[in-house]
Amino acid sequence: MLKCPIPLVEDLIPEGRGNRPGGTMVPKYLTIHDTADPGATAKDEAGYLKGNDAAEAPVSWHFTVDDQGAYQHLPLGEHGWHAADGRGPGNMTSIGIELCEVQDRQAVERNAAKLVAWLLVETGLEVSRMVPHRHWYPKDCPRLLLPRWDAFVGRVYLEKYRLLPVPWDPSMEIALLADRGIVNGTHKPTDRPTWGELATVLNRLST
Repeated sequence: MLKCPIPLVEDLIPEGRGNRPGGTMVPKYLTIHDTADPGATAKDEAGYLKGNDAAEAPVSWHFTVDDQGAYQHLPLGEHGWHAADGRGPGNMTSIGIELCEVQDRQAVERNAAKLVAWLLVETGLEVSRMVPHRHWYPKDCPRLLLPRWDAFVGRVYLEKYRLLPVPWDPSMEIALLADRGIVNGTHKPTDRPTWGELATVLNRLST
């Protein structure tokens, strides 16, 4: 198991609470949210999830990320209530990740990309399995990240690339980027891109 690349505090919702259903889950997706709670830190959200309001709602998710690191609230093998689709695949098969709306938002998104990349490696999922909350429910969430979603996807690719051992066969990722016109599709799976090529990819994702 790889060590999480950002500071991670395990602060689980107590068993038996109304927002910790305890149902088993094999993760198939990672669902990204914004907290819509300006100024609240990951520690603040951990406190909220252990309180009565969250238990009665019920609402719960797996990780909250801020500019300092992340808190974990549920085990990866348990589902939560975060996707607003009842017992649909959003809640039943995805890891919920909330991004804090704090002053240093750029640091939040950097930390989130690192956490997501680590989780993708740990679960064996492809980057294409990372989706916004809007994928499951008609809501503009993650509201701050959606306008930069493609750039965030690119950052996750880079962070995953840094975590994986060599050799690595990124055939699927290359094909997905080629389909979106981000790369020209001529790269071999065994090629290691230069920093200039990586900068070009990021520039195309941000436009």
